[in-house]
Amino acid sequence: MSRKLNKKFWLTVNCKHCNKQFMCRISKPRIFCGIKCSSSDVDLNKQRLKNQKQTNLDRHGGHHMKSGGVEKCKATLLVKYGVDSYSKLPEYRIRVKKTLFEKFGDENYLNVEKVKKTCLERYGVDNISKLNRVSEKTSETKKSNHYDFLLDHCKEKSLEFLCDKENYNGYHFSNIYKIKCNVCLKTFESTVYNLHNIFCDYCDPEKITSVESQFYRFLQEILDKDVVIKRNDRTILNGKELDFYIPELKIAFEINGLYWHSEFAGGINKNYHLNKTKSCMHYGITLVHIFENEWIHKSDIVKSVIKSLLNLTKAKIYGRECIIKEIDIKAKNDFLAKNHLQGEDKSTVKLGLYKDENLLSVMTFRKASRFEKTSEWELVRFCTLIDTVVIGGASKLLSYFIKTYHPKNIVTYSDRRFFTGKIYETLGFRFVDITPCGYYYIINKYKDLRHRMSFQKHKIKNFLNVFDSNLSEWENMKNNGYDRIWDCGNNKYYLKLSD
Repeated sequence: MSRKLNKKFWLTVNCKHCNKQFMCRISKPRIFCGIKCSSSDVDLNKQRLKNQKQTNLDRHGGHHMKSGGVEKCKATLLVKYGVDSYSKLPEYRIRVKKTLFEKFGDENYLNVEKVKKTCLERYGVDNISKLNRVSEKTSETKKSNHYDFLLDHCKEKSLEFLCDKENYNGYHFSNIYKIKCNVCLKTFESTVYNLHNIFCDYCDPEKITSVESQFYRFLQEILDKDVVIKRNDRTILNGKELDFYIPELKIAFEINGLYWHSEFAGGINKNYHLNKTKSCMHYGITLVHIFENEWIHKSDIVKSVIKSLLNLTKAKIYGRECIIKEIDIKAKNDFLAKNHLQGEDKSTVKLGLYKDENLLSVMTFRKASRFEKTSEWELVRFCTLIDTVVIGGASKLLSYFIKTYHPKNIVTYSDRRFFTGKIYETLGFRFVDITPCGYYYIINKYKDLRHRMSFQKHKIKNFLNVFDSNLSEWENMKNNGYDRIWDCGNNKYYLKLSD
């Protein structure tokens, strides 16, 4: 039988957070009714964080995981289990699957729908990153960090970045900034997307060369001296020019300047690049189309792709020597930005291939295709570290995905400007179709491109100076001074695994 409370020892108070009444001892007064409310108090959380930082500072001289904590954890795991991460143990995945099955009846349960529901209830969106305050804070942090980095980089190169922090709009290649040379005191304009392109053309005139000259020099460097490189050849396609043709290898390259290959200014129609590719195929020649901005801004990736196409990549590693890990969004996006021409993606499954803790290859997947809803999964990106070949790497990553996620079918696409798509046929995919040619809008005075998805009709009405709802997307864009350039479409591949 419980005793009655002696009220002279108890207080009735209102919770600071939810205002609900509760009782507490006079000797131990409280202002919150429970842990849930105390955890939601902003001021209390700030004080806790401050106390944690001070404790870490007193005990470890900083955050404990930055002061030898990581190494200590790895050492302990090595002693206990023989690996530096518990997730590397074979039984780890088995235990995870067992727990998921016991709790949810599905060993591959991802909890995605519950997460979306909770986010909707709390914030009104199905993903917290869609909140303006979150995306804005992320963007501001990136810009702030890169701005400070730019100041140091320019200082090392005897340059002065003439843009204050408030007006810095980030390092997208469409943004142009003024920079002053502290040697000759001249001011010039440049993007900051590629650090190699930040130089004073008065003090360093040798860095100024045409894109085609740079590309020709690159081919000369990687090919044997006795390999013939024909420039501006018109003998193969009955008068149509091929910028570079290598007869011995049956491969040709086109450097497509954004102005001369545009639809409006250059007069290049929708199927021009595709028809040129088809004509080369008729003569057994592989034609690679490189947009001018890709060579300028992503030359390292382009060079790596070309060396791979020509079987000239020297660094070769076997997939059987590697292990697979599921990686986070940051690791995936950083790797794709540095090693894939199309850069970051939106994917739900992100697989990384590692050797000695070095990330060598990434393969990503997303539920339902972006372009057709009949496919269960889409293989969105696959790429390898530049200037590296992982033999059997793609097969190993795909096999892991199939064994872990049990897809019924997978669809994927191969860009016809660069690739034949043979790698997907090797993996068991079946060629099913060729998609129509797509296009990119040209920005920044014919210097850069942006994907057409950013300029859909329902979006452009919000930022175009002149907009007429009765006109098409393209007509509205032309009326605002935009131009576009067409690609060669994609080869579409399909892998059926079960009904």
